[in-house]
Amino acid sequence: MQNTKVDAFYGFSRLSLYEDINQEGDYYFMRVGSQCMMLPEGIQERASSVDTHETCLLLCRLPNCRSCVRMYPGGPGHQDLRDVEINDQVVSVKACDRAY
Repeated sequence: MQNTKVDAFYGFSRLSLYEDINQEGDYYFMRVGSQCMMLPEGIQERASSVDTHETCLLLCRLPNCRSCVRMYPGGPGHQDLRDVEINDQVVSVKACDRAY
């Protein structure tokens, strides 16, 4: 992974995916909206912790945002994705459709 940013667009949530637990190591930053987004190939299946920047996001094991885990502020898994059984499995993401 590399320290990469995607251009910011109004109304999008922020997501930082970290290669190591406890939000350490190389990371990838992106903006996430209500439409499903595939992670770039070099980023897929590499995240071990995340920062959802106080928003609710779906981290998904399969393309097209299928087989997802809801990551909400204060919920489990942010420091270690093994806690929510999605470590090194995230391939697509999107914002939660409704409040958590």
